[in-house]
Amino acid sequence: MTFPMLGPQALTFLTSLILLLSSCARHKQEASDVPNVNPQPTATLFANTDELELSEIRLICADNSLRPIWIDLLKEPKLTGVLFQSRLQPIYDCTQLLKTRQVDLNNDGAMETVVRVESGLVCSPTGNCPMAIYGFFDDRIFNTSAGPYDFRIRRLFFTLGAISLERDEGRLNGFHDLIVRLNGSSYPDSLELFQFDGSSYERKQCFKEDKLTGKRSTKECTIEELP
Repeated sequence: MTFPMLGPQALTFLTSLILLLSSCARHKQEASDVPNVNPQPTATLFANTDELELSEIRLICADNSLRPIWIDLLKEPKLTGVLFQSRLQPIYDCTQLLKTRQVDLNNDGAMETVVRVESGLVCSPTGNCPMAIYGFFDDRIFNTSAGPYDFRIRRLFFTLGAISLERDEGRLNGFHDLIVRLNGSSYPDSLELFQFDGSSYERKQCFKEDKLTGKRSTKECTIEELP
């Protein structure tokens, strides 16, 4: 096989091209020999123990009475900050997480709903769990693609951790006061007095209670009592 004669310029260009390709090949081989100490995460995966894809996580609520409460609680950053910081679950079902009871806080015959989020994801070992109260106002019920949504329900109270919630005899703005108890385990229980300000319950006073004698003494309220 014969090759055409190359002029000086063509020969110089061809030589430069061969040297460039050889250099690229050498650098590529060197790069492949160096371990990747800082791999880039896959964009579609969530940084989680099981690396669940975001599309795999489902927030469901088939109970029409719980659905508006569930939606509202998922907008509470104090709750979601605890709920989703632990090991993520494929399914978060309101019927499994939310336990409710009825209580009349303003003696109008209409029951308010006390909600307790019962899950090891958000409760402390001593049984302090997030709790909320919802009341009914206005008449606004709409049908949505997810089912009926009752906009009459409004949150009156929320705490990140409590073992129980009791109705007190005192009243303000038509609603009974609340005593919120936090289980202190081997330490005295913490008690918080909440009063209704016309739209929601606000914390007004804090106590500690001796487990043996039941004696209560006032104490300084912290910014947020943790479970």
